[in-house]
Order: sequence, then C-alpha cells, then structure tokens
Amino acid sequence: MCETYQEQVQRLVHALGRSQYQAIVDDLQSGSTADRLRLFVDGNCEKRFEKLSDQLEFVAEAFDDFEHLIEVFIRQHPLAAYDTAVSDAERMLLWLLDKRPLSPEQRDYVLCQRARHAVVELARCNRSGHVAFQQKLIAQRRAGMRVDLATAVLHLNPIRSNATFVTRCLLDSLSEPPTEVLFFPDGHEIASVVLEPTALKALLVLVGIEPCTLAAWAERLKVESEELRETAERLLEVGLLAMEVN
Repeated sequence: MCETYQEQVQRLVHALGRSQYQAIVDDLQSGSTADRLRLFVDGNCEKRFEKLSDQLEFVAEAFDDFEHLIEVFIRQHPLAAYDTAVSDAERMLLWLLDKRPLSPEQRDYVLCQRARHAVVELARCNRSGHVAFQQKLIAQRRAGMRVDLATAVLHLNPIRSNATFVTRCLLDSLSEPPTEVLFFPDGHEIASVVLEPTALKALLVLVGIEPCTLAAWAERLKVESEELRETAERLLEVGLLAMEVN
C-alpha cells in the first residue's frame, strides 16, 4: 500500500527528529548522499543540544549528568513542530518530572525553572498588559516619594507565577520550607519573592479588585489603611505593585 504525501512527510520528520537518518536514505533524490544527510541531521541535533544547554543552564547546577540527560531526551523526543527554545526546554522539564527519579533539591530547581518559563509565556500571551504595567512601574520609580500612596491608584503586576520549594537550596535563611515563591517580571529580569502569609492573603484579595486605591483595598480586607501600608510598600518595592503616576 502506497503511503500518502502526508504520511511520507510525517515519517521523514519523525526519522529526522530522532536522528534516524539511515531509515530514510532510500528517500534521497539523485545526487544526495547518506553522508550529507547525516551531517545535516547531526548539525540539527547539535544546535538543539546547545539551545537546551543554554536554556536549562540553571537546572544543570543540580545534576551531575545533565548533558547525558539532554542527549537521552533528544533521542527519545523529536523536536515538535513550531517548538521554540523555551517550549523545548519546558518539555524536557516535564520529562524530568515524569520519567526521572529526582531528589527534592533537583525537583525544586526544575520547578523554579518552570515558574520562570511560565512568566515568559504569560508575558508573551499578555504583551499589552505586561508592557502597560512595566511603563507604570518605571514612571512610579522615577517619581519616587513624590507620589502619595494614600491617594494613588494601585495596579497589580498581571504577570505572575509561583512554585513551592520543599528544600532550603533555593531559599534564603529566613524562609522555612515548604515555602511558596512568587515569580514576576521586573524590567528585563524575572524577580522572585517570598511573602508573609498576611501579605500573600492581601495580594490574593487585590487580584479581584485592582486597580484601586489603598483605602478600597483595606476596606475589602476589613483593615485600616495604615495597617495595609507596610504591605503595599513592600509590594511596590519588589515590583508586584505599581502606582499610577499622572
């Protein structure tokens, strides 16, 4: 039975993705050689290896054999259509969580990198919201203390992800695991912060009512504005909140 064009393309892509160039030598046109095909396939695999190594350099710190793991992943999982460096790296992290025995420390590293990937993806999907908030943050920081917190309109950073770490390897000395860590963009960097339970509760309430004033936020929490001021200042300082500057 003859294969359709679609089936042929799928077979070729599958073989190339797994570096199985010998399986498609018979498909080569006249003038092409198996050696040239091998060089092409090896070059693609090498580029993919380099991209995964760069993207997951942070995670590699927790492993003794990470280069070997990248090689195993590449052999077992062909590059998917339209994969980017980030999406391929994310697929490898999911593979590590699902298929490899990880220590608690290694798992924290993987979850940390996944939270960073989530920030990148959220910012890509909500580009307008991300840019608008960062512009407010820049304007607020330039204005400094000239902005009155009591009357300012507060905006919550729309790009946020989280991970819960169960070891101390990625935590400061003041944090006791298990600890939830928030990740968010601050300029061109991805920042992270551990919030006290009261601050985290206040942040979750703010999600449903912002943009708003400090007074409106405090009213929803059923506290006095002055009680909430320290939390607001902390969130403004780290870049989770921005005040609208006119």
